[in-house]
Amino acid sequence: MKGALEKISEVPPDQLPSGDKIWARNIRELSYDIEDNIDTFMVQVKGHHQPAKKLGFAMQFGEKILGPLMQLRIRRKIAIDIREIRGRVVEVHDRRRRYEVNYSVDKPVKVDPRALVQYEKVTELVGIEELRDKVIKILMEGSEVSKEQDKIVSLVGFGGLGKTTLANVVYEKLRPQFDCSAFVSVSQTPDMVKLFKDIFYKLDKEKFEKLAIYNVASVDVINNELRKFLRQKRYLVIIDDIWEISDWKTIRCALPDDSVEYRIITTTPEGFIQPEKQDKSLFEIGENYLNELINLSMIQPRHDKSTGMIESCRVHDMVLDLICSLSREENFVTVQINMVHSSASKKLRRLSLQNGKASHGKLEAMLSKERAVRSVILFQSVIDNIPTVLENFSILRVLDLEGCDLSQGYSLKYLGNLLHLRYLSLRDTRIDELPEEIGNLQFLQMLDIYTEGKAIHSLPSAIVQLTQLMCLRINIWMTVIEGIGSLIALEELSCLRISYEKKKMLEELGQLTELKVLDLEIITADFISGSLLESVDDLDKSVVECLNKLQKIHTWLMVNPSRLVSLSSLDIAVKRLQQEDLEILGRLPALGYLDLRVGHKDLGIIHGRFLVGARSFPWLVHCLLLGFGEPMVFQQGAMPRLVDLSFDFPVQRTREIINGSFDLGLGNLPSLQDVWVNVRPRGASMEEVREAKAALRHVIEVVHPNHPTLHI
Repeated sequence: MKGALEKISEVPPDQLPSGDKIWARNIRELSYDIEDNIDTFMVQVKGHHQPAKKLGFAMQFGEKILGPLMQLRIRRKIAIDIREIRGRVVEVHDRRRRYEVNYSVDKPVKVDPRALVQYEKVTELVGIEELRDKVIKILMEGSEVSKEQDKIVSLVGFGGLGKTTLANVVYEKLRPQFDCSAFVSVSQTPDMVKLFKDIFYKLDKEKFEKLAIYNVASVDVINNELRKFLRQKRYLVIIDDIWEISDWKTIRCALPDDSVEYRIITTTPEGFIQPEKQDKSLFEIGENYLNELINLSMIQPRHDKSTGMIESCRVHDMVLDLICSLSREENFVTVQINMVHSSASKKLRRLSLQNGKASHGKLEAMLSKERAVRSVILFQSVIDNIPTVLENFSILRVLDLEGCDLSQGYSLKYLGNLLHLRYLSLRDTRIDELPEEIGNLQFLQMLDIYTEGKAIHSLPSAIVQLTQLMCLRINIWMTVIEGIGSLIALEELSCLRISYEKKKMLEELGQLTELKVLDLEIITADFISGSLLESVDDLDKSVVECLNKLQKIHTWLMVNPSRLVSLSSLDIAVKRLQQEDLEILGRLPALGYLDLRVGHKDLGIIHGRFLVGARSFPWLVHCLLLGFGEPMVFQQGAMPRLVDLSFDFPVQRTREIINGSFDLGLGNLPSLQDVWVNVRPRGASMEEVREAKAALRHVIEVVHPNHPTLHI
């Protein structure tokens, strides 16, 4: 079934016969039912754990006697369901064979719209000049780092964005500057021999005919002739509509690197797809899907201004309309507004309830008949009508109640009966307690109970039974019980606050070897006095080895920074900082956000000044350096991507240490846009403070090529 559906999906929807669409829809519905039955079998045979409590002797005896009988009953029910599904599979297969018709009528030949683009007048393409010039600048001017990388530019995005149009106007603008040029389209199933002949013919018609290339049927032979021809030429080639990386590799072999000069533009709807890697986790697969959709411009990311990381996403209105249309057509999601939906004849599989004007009785009557619902998203407006309805959805896998106010006596005990749940979001629901029945959800992979402010005081003890949990999101006010080390599948854990006294819990974190995202705050005895990590010198080495996170900086000297390849955001306060500590931080390859604060009691005066050397902090975008009693000097080549910088400026110490100068090397930070300076005048005269401010303004507003915004 999977293979059949994948094959059907390769055909554009508008080219798919209506009979095939109906057959594919039936197969898809069957596959859902099969999945549901297998899941039910797994849940019932495995059984689910009751909340932690001891059973009496009579209960234990009854369970021992009746347990095997119940298993037989369950297996019999599953066997009946499987026979029923097999009958439906045969029926769908026979129906397709019965009504399949091979039409002999010639189908109209479709013209590829990309072919027409080459003949459009540039004057009719409104607003294309700016994009054209941007691509030309990348192609022809290159960069200071490496012009070699800029000889090939790929235009990426889903169909209809105008990639081919843009490539064509760039082609027409640049082709007079080259000895020869060609514009060819690849498509999903290219004839490589014909493609290479087209490239050769467009590059040089006379050479093509002289060598009688049109009679050659070997890709290798044409490739060799192409390479010989282009080696002495300045050439421009546009390869449009590439779908497979294997096709690109074949084409690339024919385009030599050692020619006089070359430029290549490709367009692709799949982003340049990397070969599939095996053994990926669900976390990595999901992240790859998100990145692919962003690269295709299907999703528009919104970045956090301070960290530069993706905070949220949205889609363009046109894309949203497309998604909604396809969802309705394929019965993927049913959106109910005012409790009315248009697909009453179809099974509800995924449900979004957005408006609750219907009465409770009407809503319950309408939804109580639905037994195939596997995903539910609820909005606040319907939450009052919904409690008893959810209990009917026995095979529910996804339940999202985010933003619904559940603080007014709303009971969540029914969650313990939704044994198929994989995803549960109670984010910002203001619940004050999570029921012990949560421990029944043995297949739960994602649990989000983060709420602003103090809501749930502590997690239930049953939470440690969720051994398949991959993502747990809480807030720092929640008390976490010991035993969290049993959640060995966790890949994300946030936001967790642990008192240093609870060393056992810190050791348990070391057992979570699959962690990829950890938001951890360790509280020490003198937390109130301003030091977060001062007393962690004697932390067990296992914490350093297993977490590689948030230790007092000088303990990292025992750890190779290359092991921290994914650490992207660091917020840390220390009482002492040495030059070598700063150098270790500077070697973290993925660090994009740094908030580094030094306590005021001991300012860590070691070398007289702190030096940020060349090639330090290669990926840093946002940086706060506060509490420093010594000047911070930036060498050329340091922090090449830094956009925002906040730092303390001790006037007197700076003048004393930098030979009467106030030059901190801010002009060496090429990407700087915003600078926030906290001038510390202690020990300096008013005249020295004015002079220091004037020196800062001169460097930032006059000398620096970006003329960043200065806040003093």
